[in-house]
Amino acid sequence: MNSLTVVFNALPAILAGSFVTIGNVTASLAMGLVLGVPLAVSQVYGGPWLRRLVALYVWFFRGVPILVLLFLCYGLFISLGLPADPFLICCLVLGCTSTAYQSQIFRGAIESLPQGQLKAARALGMNDFTGIRCIVLPQALRLSIPGWANEFSILLKDSAICYVLGTQDIMARTSFVAARTHEHLALYAAAGPRPFLPGVVAVRLAAPLAAVSGRGRVAVEPLPRPRPQPPQGSVSPLPPLAVEKGPRRTPAFTLSFRRWEQLSRACLDQGPALVYLPCQELAAHAEELARWTADYPAVSFGAVLPRIVWDRELPRLRQELAAARRAGVTQALVSHIGQLPLVRSLDLTPRADFGLGLTNGLGAEELARLGFASATASFELRLSQVRDLHKPLPTELLVYGRLPLMMMENCILKNRGKGCLCENEPQSLRDRKGEDFPVESAWGCRNELFNAKVLWLADKDDWKRAGLTYARLSFLREDPETCAAVFRAYRTGAGDPPAAFTRGLYYRGVE
Repeated sequence: MNSLTVVFNALPAILAGSFVTIGNVTASLAMGLVLGVPLAVSQVYGGPWLRRLVALYVWFFRGVPILVLLFLCYGLFISLGLPADPFLICCLVLGCTSTAYQSQIFRGAIESLPQGQLKAARALGMNDFTGIRCIVLPQALRLSIPGWANEFSILLKDSAICYVLGTQDIMARTSFVAARTHEHLALYAAAGPRPFLPGVVAVRLAAPLAAVSGRGRVAVEPLPRPRPQPPQGSVSPLPPLAVEKGPRRTPAFTLSFRRWEQLSRACLDQGPALVYLPCQELAAHAEELARWTADYPAVSFGAVLPRIVWDRELPRLRQELAAARRAGVTQALVSHIGQLPLVRSLDLTPRADFGLGLTNGLGAEELARLGFASATASFELRLSQVRDLHKPLPTELLVYGRLPLMMMENCILKNRGKGCLCENEPQSLRDRKGEDFPVESAWGCRNELFNAKVLWLADKDDWKRAGLTYARLSFLREDPETCAAVFRAYRTGAGDPPAAFTRGLYYRGVE
């Protein structure tokens, strides 16, 4: 009973010491977090000399005992004439030591991430600082939760040695009371668990986060590994085309070229209904375009408008589109609604491109109400959905070409200091399976990523019975001879497909 009374009377002193201990540990932990993350980033992404300096710091504070560091720091403060506050010195020493350990926790988490994360950020136009801050660190900090949660317990145990400098922490106050009352066992038994309570709470909170992190790693880590064979998904057959709405007709062909040099008389002699070219290509070859329009009066030429245009870029677009209009262009392939006023102001016939996302009849009716002469159905639809689509206006479908995958705001070469894609040969990005995805320069010094395989439907007849008015052949890097041969294959239904081709989503749908 006497022991309980002593412990009860000593609780205020022990509680005050607990706050000192927790304050010491919390300050040290926060210092390690604030300084450990930059050190980890510097050790992973920094230059050779910076990495060596960080490695030297880590080696020193992990190798020298904390007791030695306390006396060294205390002596340094005394020799420099600085106020040698024991609490401040303990926080500084434990914080520097924790920084060394935490930096290695974060470094391991950063290095566990796939290297392609930062490369993808650069491809999206981010610099290294933005990519690390917005892409790498959020993932690395999540992965480091289990290791970082243990740091509180380690610092708590290490803080007991700060007693040698005379800090009024829980151990010092308990020792003073025990020396007066001689109740060592009871007092130390009461004081021991108190500072560990915040650590228990932190561990309990970190456990669910660590579990989520572990499940995330289990799901993500297998992704970079090469698969022995592609997964076998379920493929539903195309529903029978028993009943057709409206008169049966064979779609007329439209041709879309990426560059002016791809256009040839061999293509125009086969009688396409429309020929699309980027507006900048038409403006740059205005004189040649005038001759083509005079030689082929039955063929209409249309300008492909950029898929992304900022307000500051509108004057340049208007200038190029006006030059194409003067050369004989009468059509404009519109990628978003904001381009419609510009097209109308130049007296061009607007046609809706796939960027407007035509997937249902309500969208088609709205495009017709806005005055579009035709609309391009989304290539994410199945052919059965294209067939059943309500078509209040002429409908077009992409039946050949490399499907676009991504539009990048900034040039991937320019961000790496290797010039600009507009001034270099066409580039490609290779994935983990060894397939090359073409990267083309787009209007406004942007980049556009395309599928590695070519869409090929020349040997199929289903798309001809889907109620289409136009079928578009989109040429990316093909030479003029290949363009003419592909056009002939689609007209006749006979021709050899490319070595690597795809049917798109027209048969299997979006999985």
